[in-house]
Amino acid sequence: PPKFPQNPKLYNWVNNQRRNYKQFQRGDLSSSMTKQQIQLLNEGGFKLDSSAQPWNKMYDELVSYAKEFGHIRVFPKCPKNPSLGNWVQRQRSRYKQFQKGNSSSNMTENQVQLLNEIGFECDLPHEPNEKCSKESPDKGNIQNILVAYI
Repeated sequence: PPKFPQNPKLYNWVNNQRRNYKQFQRGDLSSSMTKQQIQLLNEGGFKLDSSAQPWNKMYDELVSYAKEFGHIRVFPKCPKNPSLGNWVQRQRSRYKQFQKGNSSSNMTENQVQLLNEIGFECDLPHEPNEKCSKESPDKGNIQNILVAYI
């Protein structure tokens, strides 16, 4: 939880575990986290990645968008769901950073895999001015990808 005045030592311990887990996920050798510790924390119901739930929620929204519109070219100016458009724009940026090996992207291999599974594109030619549309050159392709995903 954000700040926990009832038990600041617990708050610090939780933050340390999550930081070490993120370092471990990125392959950062300075992490003191081990696979055994991760397993034990998971078995105890500990949420190591507190950012995973919001990310997964937005990912599910992207999949729903794709089912409705037949593509995943969501842009920030999309009147249907501007927050999804902004999230997708951030994912494109993070995805590019991840591909360049930039550990500050905060993107995990699992997230990259999930985005790849639905045909995520990080480079789009007309992004700034696009709006939501059912017309998309890749509509058939995304339908095939989504059928495989489901």
